[in-house]
Amino acid sequence: MPECPGWRCSRGWTILALFWLVFGLLLGGPAQAHKVVASAWVEGTDLVGEIGFSNGKPAPPGTPVEVFDHELRKLGETATDEDGLFRFSAPSRPGDERGGGLAGEAIKGVALTVRADLGAGHLAEIRLSPEEVAPLAGGSASDTPQGSAETLGPTNEALRALIAEAVRQEVQPLRREIVQLKEQTGLQQILGGMGYIAGLFGLLFFVYGRRPTRA
Repeated sequence: MPECPGWRCSRGWTILALFWLVFGLLLGGPAQAHKVVASAWVEGTDLVGEIGFSNGKPAPPGTPVEVFDHELRKLGETATDEDGLFRFSAPSRPGDERGGGLAGEAIKGVALTVRADLGAGHLAEIRLSPEEVAPLAGGSASDTPQGSAETLGPTNEALRALIAEAVRQEVQPLRREIVQLKEQTGLQQILGGMGYIAGLFGLLFFVYGRRPTRA
């Protein structure tokens, strides 16, 4: 009669332990990589957005951000700042793309795609519907009725810009928290938890298999 039959053999326990450890690493490994989170919205005549990771770390400063139309034709590009924010300014008149801005007529009634490469295989893509893009393709200054010319002087425009900036600073942290909450219970976290449990089982099997067998 064998001294340690079946899976009671130390060799058998070692093989089983290695299986569970490898299984745990395969499940838990992908969860270690932080997912890229990104959002974009219209702010006046600018396309503004934020790119970063699910752990709250912003994208590296200077990360290129490209904007494409509905046919994936490149309209221009910009870059993120130290907070992971980017701003893509629309020109004042259609057809003018100086400074990498958007041409009003070119984006009227179409969707936009924003892409960014954060390196190490981390890619961000944001898709904006025509309804979300509509404010960027609004009428030019010549379309404004003459009756309202006196009420939209430089002072009022400056005040509106200050208010918009204040609102942006207040809303930006809320946007970041909402995106992070959505990512906390993702599939990678679930698989990561399963991987850790499987790894613990593998460790227990390994320790138990190293115990000396009784004669």
